[in-house]
Amino acid sequence: WRPENIKKIAGMAAVSVAAFAVFAPYTFLDWASFVEAVYRQSQGEAFVGWGHHLFYSLGNGMGVVLLMLGATGFFYLRKRFSAATNVLAFFLVFFYLIHMGFSQHYARYVLPMIPALSLLAAGGWYWFQEKTKSVFSRGVLYLAVAFATLVPALYADFLFLQNDTRTLCAQWMEEHAPQGTAIALDNRFHGPPLEKTVSQIEKAGNALGNSPLDKTKTLRLELKKKSLEGKKTYTLYRLLKPGEKENSEFVLSGPFLPLDSRQLKEAGVEYLVFNYTEPWPQSLEKERIALRDFERVQTFSPYWSLSRRQTLDPHGTTAAPYLLRELFSRKQLGPYLEIYRRRRGAVS
Repeated sequence: WRPENIKKIAGMAAVSVAAFAVFAPYTFLDWASFVEAVYRQSQGEAFVGWGHHLFYSLGNGMGVVLLMLGATGFFYLRKRFSAATNVLAFFLVFFYLIHMGFSQHYARYVLPMIPALSLLAAGGWYWFQEKTKSVFSRGVLYLAVAFATLVPALYADFLFLQNDTRTLCAQWMEEHAPQGTAIALDNRFHGPPLEKTVSQIEKAGNALGNSPLDKTKTLRLELKKKSLEGKKTYTLYRLLKPGEKENSEFVLSGPFLPLDSRQLKEAGVEYLVFNYTEPWPQSLEKERIALRDFERVQTFSPYWSLSRRQTLDPHGTTAAPYLLRELFSRKQLGPYLEIYRRRRGAVS
């Protein structure tokens, strides 16, 4: 704990806080909501199993070959850099145990482990080179690592260069739905990025109070209104799943509508948009009567297979691929989307 080291650590901490403030300013502008969100998020953390992040997260993210090289590299590097390797191993074990017992199933929770494991894998590579002089064996290992990392990365880059299904859906709406058209989405995140009308934003703002938190939200709504100048907007509703209650946690999360023929008609809804990231569109047999006034007019599929609608990943909720078989089954990112339009003969 030399003074010069303390100064360096303090300087790095200050730069980190400043960078965080620049990229996430509302953390400090709306501190109460930030604290509340962190607390609420902590309620969703739980034990995910001893091997989940090892096999699902790291196994699919890095590949089995790199993980094996990492394990080998630990013993190889420990003979040469004992102290540094032990610190690295302690971090990995400590971090993994925390996220094994207090985490969620998503692979992103173990991203900080990747650089450390990559260093160990490099040690494993050096060990393999020392033990194996065969050009063929080295080539096989090189190809195995490339297939596990480079090939999926390049194909993922290809997918990111394509239009997301949500973007295509929004473009379709731009072409077919007039300004102000009432559209009901089953999910704002997994649906097309459409903008609400200024009147809807103003109505949401009028419902706010005078607390510091509400004043911050009002400011954000004003900025939102300015950003809509020259843009096409729609009267947007959020469809409630069967048994779901309204949740006004976010200012612009509503208004809400059930999948009910009468209420959809009263609201003047002309279009419905369903996503297949969540299972509920496939379990709407009893509620399909509400669609009798609507017809399916367009679909947007991210898959090569015409019969696929849902992800193969049991933990995939971001409409982007993680498992290799899910990655290579796609031609673009995004969820499978369906657009329903009110039948021309139906009265709105």
